[in-house]
Amino acid sequence: MQILQIICFVLFIAVFPLIPGTALHIEAEGHYACASRWCLGWCVLYASFYWPAEICVLLKKSLTTLILIWGVLIVLIAVLSAIRIRKYRDRMNGQLFAFFRGITLPEVLASLAVIGHAAVTLIFMHIDNDDYMYVANATTTLDTNSLLVINGGIGRTLTRYSTEGFNRIAASPHFAFYAALSKLFGTRPAALCHTYLPPVFTCLFFIPVFMIGAELFNGDRRKTGLFAAFAFLIHVSAYYSSYTAGSFIMIRSWQGKSQVVGMMIPLVLWFFLRMMKNGGAFRMEWMILFVILQASCLLTPMGAMLAAGETALLMCISALMLKDGHVIMRSLPALLPPLATAVIYLKLV
Repeated sequence: MQILQIICFVLFIAVFPLIPGTALHIEAEGHYACASRWCLGWCVLYASFYWPAEICVLLKKSLTTLILIWGVLIVLIAVLSAIRIRKYRDRMNGQLFAFFRGITLPEVLASLAVIGHAAVTLIFMHIDNDDYMYVANATTTLDTNSLLVINGGIGRTLTRYSTEGFNRIAASPHFAFYAALSKLFGTRPAALCHTYLPPVFTCLFFIPVFMIGAELFNGDRRKTGLFAAFAFLIHVSAYYSSYTAGSFIMIRSWQGKSQVVGMMIPLVLWFFLRMMKNGGAFRMEWMILFVILQASCLLTPMGAMLAAGETALLMCISALMLKDGHVIMRSLPALLPPLATAVIYLKLV
């Protein structure tokens, strides 16, 4: 049974995101198409989890109820994704291994650096910063089958979210995602956050760097590889303080703020770079921006507002550069989830 759970866990984190990610980004082309779809697939997982988790937290429902609702939702998403992929399958022929065709030395070096650090996070590194807010509450949720009924740090019943500092994780219940994965695949939140998922997050943080490089340098793989290698060196050198973006990305990747600065913020930038390069976006492509911002809502309220602020700035710049006011109108729906998260955060008592 344990071996089966391990296999299912590996398939869920490594293969399953490709299904919704491919359906969401069916127009993906180039050498990084498969990687970009995997990254966006993780955004779909987060985005689909957010509202079920938020509603279950506010209504004091159980973790089991949340898993059942989310399970039905992701099965539905997978079925609809498979239908869309089948319809457009001709566009994806030969893209699975496109990264390895014509790969350049800078890309190899940058990729090896990322894989090497992923191995370090899996085998050698153990950091438990901020476990009071993340792992402790995920563990309490798992063991009590309840959602923010008990303070995971001290074991007492929660009375008011605002006075006990829990309004931010009640508004962005990222801990519940870890609790759900732990229950589904028979592990513990501490092992999940500190060992099994950090190498996955390391890869998720640097895939958008390659995606941005491809847009900035018009698909020049050598320049993109140098850009990714330079970005890696910057992050490695960021530990002059424990509160830099690089420190969070490289060392504390399981935390919501790490995933906002490591994945969501770069993905928003990539989206607008790609849109401006193409002179606009198809109607379905705007769903990518919506999913990215809703995924950021699960991670942290401040991160969701940061991503929303970035979106507001870039949509105005894009509208001016393209001389197209429709860019603003089509970007506005993506700002609704962060706005809702901010309202929930401010109104929780």
